[in-house]
Formats: sequence, C-alpha cells, structure tokens
Amino acid sequence: MNIESALALAGIALAALLSALGYFLKTRIEAKKSARKVLYYLLEIRFSIRSSLIDPAEIYKEFSTFTEKEFAKREMEIDRPTIERLIGPLMLGHFTNLANAVKVELDDKVLVPYEEALSEFSQINPVLAYKLKGREQLQKVISHTSDYNLALETTLKPLFAEENSQITQEIFELSRDQAKESAKSLCAEIDLDIIAVAKNCGISDYLACRKLISLPNKKNTNIDMPQLTKHIDQYAAIIKEQSSPRI
Repeated sequence: MNIESALALAGIALAALLSALGYFLKTRIEAKKSARKVLYYLLEIRFSIRSSLIDPAEIYKEFSTFTEKEFAKREMEIDRPTIERLIGPLMLGHFTNLANAVKVELDDKVLVPYEEALSEFSQINPVLAYKLKGREQLQKVISHTSDYNLALETTLKPLFAEENSQITQEIFELSRDQAKESAKSLCAEIDLDIIAVAKNCGISDYLACRKLISLPNKKNTNIDMPQLTKHIDQYAAIIKEQSSPRI
C-alpha cells in the first residue's frame, strides 16, 4: 500500500471516529438534559414536603417559651396558663395561617412535567425511573396525615375531663412526634433519590445537591429571635412606665 492510500484510509478512519464521538457526545448531552429535568422536579417535590413538616403547635410552644423567659429576664412575671387560656387559640390560629401561607401544594404545573420527564429518563435509566414513580404523591400523604392528627386532637380534647388533660396532651404529642418521624423518613428517601439522579447530571450538579441536602432543615417560619427581643424591650418599657407609681 502506497503512502497516499494509507493517508486516505487514516482520514476515513478519523472521520468515522469523529462521527462516533459526536454521536456519543450528543447522546450524553441528551441524557444529562433528561436527568436534569427529573432532578429539578424532585427538588420541587422535596421543597413541598419540607414545607408540609412545619408544625404550628411547635412554633407556638417555642414562641411562648421564649417570650416567657425574656420577660422573666426583665423581672416581669408572665402568667402563662392564663395567657394561653385567653389568647392561646388566637395565637395558635395565627401560626397556623403562617404555616399554611408558606406551604407549597403540588399542582399539574409540576406533576404533569414530572411524569413526562420520568418517561424520558426511563430510556436512560429505566430502573431508577421506575423507582421514582409516585414520589410526587408523598406530599399529599404527609399533608393528609397532619390534617387528620389535627382534626383528631381538636375533636377529642373537649371530651376528656380537665384532670386527664395532661395525659391526653402527652398522647397527642406522641402521635404528632410519630407522624413527624415518619415524614422525616420519607424526606430522607427523597434525598437519596435526588443524589441518585444527580449522579446522572454531572459532577457539578452532584456536588451542589450534596451540599443542599447536607444543610440543616430550617423552618420557613422560624421566629426571628433578635427582632422579637427588640419588640419585647419596647413592650416591657411601656408596661413598666404605666405600672410605675405616679407622683
């Protein structure tokens, strides 16, 4: 074989190799694109589930304990049982409204594209795509469980005598804690799913998801303690001024 023929064959081989490489790159890009769609909607589902974990009763308890301690620091005793009896339901209702305001309900804008993205992703990783089916329903399960526990507590509390109130309260708290632990377990499963999908998206997306999931789970309705302390200072000053003897 002469040199010209050898060079021609080498050129043909190189062209074929580049064609195969181009096809591989195109397939890889399409695979990442499909995986990223699924990843985005999984993150939406995760956020929705996290927002469903907000417990108004827990926030109310945290608020009451904090304000009681802050007033005690200023040598102002608070009759907490009386306050809870008089305005407790009003305050709890307010925290419930706040929790509902930040809660994200999944609708067709997320559910339909998620199913479509899973269908695309099944061409790349059918087993993982099959495993991810139904994840969008977890938020409804958690919300329904939370609503049931709240309705059960509201219905049963008035039926028990006052001397049994402490026992019933402990039972209701145990029920809430068990529901919360179950929800956290489901959230942990979603986190594992996100990491599994992120591995198909590239190293940067994988590392970003690992960092996101490792962050502590902060409530969207966390009480701004420094700001609340400022308000308590103002109210305490007014109360002391009004209660001081007039000359």
